[in-house]
Amino acid sequence: ASKSVFGGGSLPGTELSSRAISIGDAGRSTAEIERSLRLGEPAVVARIENDMVLLDLRTVAREQDAALEAALSATLAG
Repeated sequence: ASKSVFGGGSLPGTELSSRAISIGDAGRSTAEIERSLRLGEPAVVARIENDMVLLDLRTVAREQDAALEAALSATLAG
């Protein structure tokens, strides 16, 4: 389980329950993994929390699953 935070103005910091994929790699820092995902094709936006890269699945449509899988495979292979 994860929490997504959104909002501004009259509703700053509103939380929604979500699911996230947690990624870590003993050979690379979380910043390196996050950067690789962000600069990849397609670009994947993630957040770093507790020294893990988190991908919020609430923001991924079903038709984007294959593209996300390819981006993760490329990042973790490289």
